[in-house]
Amino acid sequence: MGRSTVMRSLRVPAVALLAAAICSSAAAGQAPPLPSLLERAGAYALRYEERFSVVIGDEEYDQKAEGRSYRGPRARKISSEMMFLWLTGEKAWLAVRNVVSVDGHARNDSQKRLDRLLSDTAPVGITHLRRMRDEGARFNIGTIRRNFNDPMFPLQFLEPEKQPRFTFAPAGHEIVDGTDTSKVTFDEQARPTFIEDGSRALPTHGIFWMADDGAILRTRLDVRDPLRGLTAIIIVNYRPEPKLEMLVPVTMHEIYVAAGANAEHIECNARYSGFRRFETAARLVPDP
Repeated sequence: MGRSTVMRSLRVPAVALLAAAICSSAAAGQAPPLPSLLERAGAYALRYEERFSVVIGDEEYDQKAEGRSYRGPRARKISSEMMFLWLTGEKAWLAVRNVVSVDGHARNDSQKRLDRLLSDTAPVGITHLRRMRDEGARFNIGTIRRNFNDPMFPLQFLEPEKQPRFTFAPAGHEIVDGTDTSKVTFDEQARPTFIEDGSRALPTHGIFWMADDGAILRTRLDVRDPLRGLTAIIIVNYRPEPKLEMLVPVTMHEIYVAAGANAEHIECNARYSGFRRFETAARLVPDP
């Protein structure tokens, strides 16, 4: 199981995206019972990993930070190309941001860097991609360090083999973009947890918004670190993408809060577009 480190030294594993079928509005009548819905969602997550395995999109990312002792930039706009990669061997998502511009200032040699990398026939090392991910994270503002903000991260929780690590419970219904969805909460129970701070377990909690066919239209991820007084909330919305014939992440809203003497509040909004599936000749080389 891939794991991440959170907050002050967050190391995220592979993480994040979604599924195949374009969901239809629920017909009149009752929604599927929870076990059936989770079975469909599990199948959806597996199909998503196959179909969204190497996809690049464009990301517009706005950040705002406020804090008692924080003296850095209060706002930042970042434009990036974003690669979503499913690592079959690790059974985890890896999201790589190649930052193209910061506050309107272009970065040299960054344009279409991922496209060029994957178009080449030379092997591409996973270690190199992880370095690119960490390189992009250095443009985040605020003192709450984070790199687990991957839209796809919670989707892996729905894989059939990972569902037993969580408890799931129905939480009512909600219309999302005209589709009647079942809200299903999740609470991580097993150890080690997906996110850790050193050796400390930081269990994940949240909500999935599921269509009757198991498709995921929205996710909410909550992570709390009581020892450090830190909380994180990440909400992702998915919409149909005709070019790929599947749902894709279109927005991600993040809130990070630190309490106590170093109180801080960071809020971020990401928008995604321009998705293209990569049929690449490049060979991905796993870490040694």
